Amino acid sequence: LCENAEEYEKQIETLNKTFSENEKQIKNLVSAMAQSEPTAIAYINEQIAELHNKNDELKVKISELEAISKDRILTDEDFQTLKSMLSSFASAFDTMSIEEKRAALRVFVKRIEWDGENVNVYLSGDEDLSLKGPNLQTQSDYSE
Repeated sequence: LCENAEEYEKQIETLNKTFSENEKQIKNLVSAMAQSEPTAIAYINEQIAELHNKNDELKVKISELEAISKDRILTDEDFQTLKSMLSSFASAFDTMSIEEKRAALRVFVKRIEWDGENVNVYLSGDEDLSLKGPNLQTQSDYSE
């Protein structure tokens, strides 16, 4: 899988370019058929069918990548905003009541996992985004 939104876009662009090149080849082969001997037509048909199959596969890959790209909730900019909010939140946290602290943490934290040695904090907004202790380095494409 791609590391961030830009990589998704680059891969989609590359697949679309390959798709277009295959379509051009198909058109050229169809043109060549009109001028070909009957014995060459079967070979040309085989090449056209191969290119059509490749393009069908490309369409599926492009659709999958577009869906994944659209499903990504936090962009890099969103993450930086969230990070900034967390920084200012840390200074106000000490003055909050227990109930306020719990409510505030529920806004930012989806879940926390501890394996007895390491802690993983999963932030709200992106299933792939987690912070890994003790320094809470990110494990997703938002690494520092």
